Amino acid sequence: MKLVRSKTKKPEQRKGYTRTTLIHHPLKTSIDSLGTFLVEIPVSGKVDPHYHEKATEFYYILRPGMLIVNGEEFEVEEGDVVIIEPKEVHWVKAKKDEVMRLVAIKLPNTTDDRISVD
Repeated sequence: MKLVRSKTKKPEQRKGYTRTTLIHHPLKTSIDSLGTFLVEIPVSGKVDPHYHEKATEFYYILRPGMLIVNGEEFEVEEGDVVIIEPKEVHWVKAKKDEVMRLVAIKLPNTTDDRISVD
């Protein structure tokens, strides 16, 4: 797992706009599809623990919450970028007083790749 805090990155001036490189990450698998999802977890809600056999997931955090990867807990903030590698057990949960929102990008986007964990 890799966590990048966008507030620690420096923007670069471009002609007519500013660009901040959040992450450059080589992929370990060939990609034939990509899925992009807007995920909203209600107050005190959670996504159950699971992992993916082949997919790498990228999260862009829109509203803060908690992320648990391989048993280690992280508080993620607006603007953070998270990379979840294949076979890393992970789940997210909203705080007790706030909805959590994130954009999840899954590469490759397969429907039979999610393995639930108790």
